[in-house]
Amino acid sequence: MLMTSARLIIMRGYLLTLGRLSIFTRLLRWFLLKLLVRGKKEKYVPSARFFSMNELED
Repeated sequence: MLMTSARLIIMRGYLLTLGRLSIFTRLLRWFLLKLLVRGKKEKYVPSARFFSMNELED
């Protein structure tokens, strides 16, 4: 999700009006966490080499 000019203006307006009240700040934090962090799948990284624990002990 890229921050465009319109989104920045909307966010700034929200923070100047409703963002001053703690309940709305918590709601915004909850929404952004849910949108950006939670529920993301782990990224798949293909690997051609696997190792065992015996290879690490030396």
